[in-house]
Amino acid sequence: MSKYIVDMMNEKIEMDERVPVIAPETKMMGEEAFVKCDNTKIYWLGGGGFMVNSRGTVLLIDPMLEMKDKENMIAANGHKLLQCFPMETKDVRKCDRILFTHDDGDHANSETVNILADKDVKMLGSARVFETLVKQGMKPDNYEVCHAGETYSVESLEITIIPADHPWQLIDGGRVFYPEDCVGFVVKTPDGTIMFTGDTRLMKDHMGLPELTLLPLDVSKCTFHLGRSAAALLANKYPDACILPYHYGTFDYPECPAQEGGAPQLVLQNINNAEQRGVVVGPGHPVILKNGVVES
Repeated sequence: MSKYIVDMMNEKIEMDERVPVIAPETKMMGEEAFVKCDNTKIYWLGGGGFMVNSRGTVLLIDPMLEMKDKENMIAANGHKLLQCFPMETKDVRKCDRILFTHDDGDHANSETVNILADKDVKMLGSARVFETLVKQGMKPDNYEVCHAGETYSVESLEITIIPADHPWQLIDGGRVFYPEDCVGFVVKTPDGTIMFTGDTRLMKDHMGLPELTLLPLDVSKCTFHLGRSAAALLANKYPDACILPYHYGTFDYPECPAQEGGAPQLVLQNINNAEQRGVVVGPGHPVILKNGVVES
């Protein structure tokens, strides 16, 4: 009899027959990704990570860019990669702020963070992330603790902190999350507004925000993330926002049901006007906002 697991959507997966979902191919990011421009570019870094360059102001959101074993495509946190990272931490030429949604190792990755901390990059996230990263060797001086409801300014950007709900303790009794431990970010740029929910179940706070231009959408199958139904529900709440699927197809962790990947089309098929709104790209491909319009 073949081995199988039951994923977080209660679907049986035959381990001997499974074919992992793989994201589109990575495009490597170079110096051009960091230069001042007349628009806002959003880059998916793989997993749950992003970079935003808004007219020269650069944000990193949950970056994991370091490898443990390049030859075998093993990331710093132990994930087996299906697509490579679009750059290494040493290639980050400019960063005005790093934003952290929560302290999982594929979001607040100490190997990546400690290199950036040595460059005196300013960081913003919950107290839980701060405590975890300091224990893992991060210099604490440039980290600011944030809370849901607060607003911060970084150059011409306005960053509003929103709540998140990522209750891993339901399957991991040794790890308890409290409501203030996880956050998301709404980033208002001169070219439009973007919501980064992080790893979260759907909350009322995600539904009544000002009009969004771009919604990076977590399409993974995990019930401690949005999940397919809630992802589609969230996207349909913002009918004019373009949709950028993420958190699928860049790493493989088949032994952990919670990490069994989703596929964008399984969510997009339930989103209104997905043919016009969906922007499916691999890591490192820029999605361009300019004057309230998504150009790619």
